[in-house]
Amino acid sequence: MNKRFKKKLKLRKNISFFIKLFLIFLLILFMQNSKYLKQIIILKSNSYIKKNYLKNTSSASLSLNSINNKNDEIFVLKEEKNASPIIYIYNTHQTEKYLVKNESYKPTVMHASKYLNESFNKNDLPSIFENRSINEVLSQNGWSYGSSYKVSRYYIEDTYKNNNTLKYFFDIHRDAGSYEYTTFCSENKCYAKTLFLIGLENPSYLENQKFAEELNKRMNLKVKGISKGILQKQGKKVNGVYNQDFSPRSILIEVGGENNSMEEVYNTLNVLSEVLIDYIKEEINSGIK
Repeated sequence: MNKRFKKKLKLRKNISFFIKLFLIFLLILFMQNSKYLKQIIILKSNSYIKKNYLKNTSSASLSLNSINNKNDEIFVLKEEKNASPIIYIYNTHQTEKYLVKNESYKPTVMHASKYLNESFNKNDLPSIFENRSINEVLSQNGWSYGSSYKVSRYYIEDTYKNNNTLKYFFDIHRDAGSYEYTTFCSENKCYAKTLFLIGLENPSYLENQKFAEELNKRMNLKVKGISKGILQKQGKKVNGVYNQDFSPRSILIEVGGENNSMEEVYNTLNVLSEVLIDYIKEEINSGIK
């Protein structure tokens, strides 16, 4: 009986060993071929790289490497080319939102600016995107929302100190109103309409207006009806200048409204970026300073 018991015990141990070996083999196979595991590893790796990259790099030397239209919160950081920036993109009203389809993703005008910024950099037009908070400065100083332009002016001047090659300044906003008012559809594609705003209390507003008129004309030549035109503002309860006195190439551009989806906004930004890239390169090639 004792010999038989030992043989059975030994057999059980051998079986147990081979079962464990087989399970280890299956686990290795799963790890090598699981797309879900690979995604986890990639995300963790990117998170580690981003965290350490930010520790050793200033915000001014960062740009977006890619934009995911479905979720712009996921992007890869890269170093900008060694070139002097000529474009500055910012949002005086950073919290202006677009249509929210998913509670985990709430797009704002800052997403639009990121997209535009990347388009410029990809086309060899060095651009800076302002991501410092406007609201934090308002809160720290006890200022009202109406002082937002005071904060964005500070950021413009602060950025220009170290980047005096900047020439073009784009303040991206979104409009308010019904979906029909802010949307244009053509050939099975819908766009978030643009609107160019000019502050008449800027002493040199005619130069800025001429710039806006040219952009508005080119937008509608690309897609007829995509731009609502130019809106002039002055008087009480409005800013009246909108920082446009800083440069004749400073412009406030409204892209769509709160009822527009990001797909519609991106459709418009593709057209807007083409127009701006063509215009800016024409000025560079003609030697206009």
